[in-house]
Amino acid sequence: MPIEIMTDLETLSTDDNALILTLGACAFDIDTGKLRGQKYIRFSIDDQKALGRHVSESTVAWWNRQSEAARNEAFNPVGALPLAEACKEFDDWVVSIRKLDPKMELYMWANDPDFDLVKLTNAFSAVGKEPPWQYWEYQSVRTMKRLAKKKKLALPPREGTHHNAVDDAIHQTKIVTTVWAAA
Repeated sequence: MPIEIMTDLETLSTDDNALILTLGACAFDIDTGKLRGQKYIRFSIDDQKALGRHVSESTVAWWNRQSEAARNEAFNPVGALPLAEACKEFDDWVVSIRKLDPKMELYMWANDPDFDLVKLTNAFSAVGKEPPWQYWEYQSVRTMKRLAKKKKLALPPREGTHHNAVDDAIHQTKIVTTVWAAA
């Protein structure tokens, strides 16, 4: 069975070089929906500002309209890592998941890979690292949502906090595995 990893970022911009607040990820079995591991990383805001990562006024304004729980988590500095360390930690985690079966294909999921995975790849590049995935391994949750709508599938109810990166990743995983099971 392929290795599937769902990712979600919370950021302060929609630009490719966006300042990243948090990363949530979970590895999962697409056939059973079982989680095979999860990762949550907070990124240092100050470190990224010093590196010139992009902050958008409109995205900051958007965050001000989100729930207090989402804001408190996204902007919590406790345990936040500098960009290079955060990228290394995620790289190490992806490599450890890949080691479960090195011969298996890897699929990197995101609600929209052109948002999350492009920004994450840009972050890796900013610290001189290659990400542990390739662009052809990208998979889109939005495509699965579109298929669910066409097939009139009931999607799983939302649990957790909206815009908490790990809660979003887990919810997106449930969407993918629900649609996959119905295919």
